[in-house]
Amino acid sequence: MLTAAGRIGNASRTATSPTTAEYIAADMCLEDLRWTVLCLSELIGVKLKKVPMMIDNKSTIARINNEKGSNAQKTGDVIYQSIKDAVRDNEVDIMYCPTTKMLADGFTKALGPTRFENLFSEIGLVQLDVTSSQELRGSVSVKDELTS
Repeated sequence: MLTAAGRIGNASRTATSPTTAEYIAADMCLEDLRWTVLCLSELIGVKLKKVPMMIDNKSTIARINNEKGSNAQKTGDVIYQSIKDAVRDNEVDIMYCPTTKMLADGFTKALGPTRFENLFSEIGLVQLDVTSSQELRGSVSVKDELTS
């Protein structure tokens, strides 16, 4: 699962609705997804056929899957066309994921401690024990490495 949240701040357009914002994010995320698929293909030697892209906005999914569009959507749909092309070419599979199950939220939103811990345990991250990190501190002397 990928998120375009890190790149949204660099977007040159201002979204006028949550649907438009998610549509733009999905299109921008597609480039990262393509790069990740390419890297995985090189590492494991298998070409991934159709990669799932999880979106938590049903209106955005409908807009991506809809070949038509309203006049209000035309400009964005022309500028950010690659997501529709990828769906049409069976490169990605757009899937609905409820916001409560969106694992990327742990990286992109300010969450309460319980929700944050639940998301991170679901993706397999664990909190380091403070005593362990204290033991590690000083085990490598950066100063000695730099002066040698």
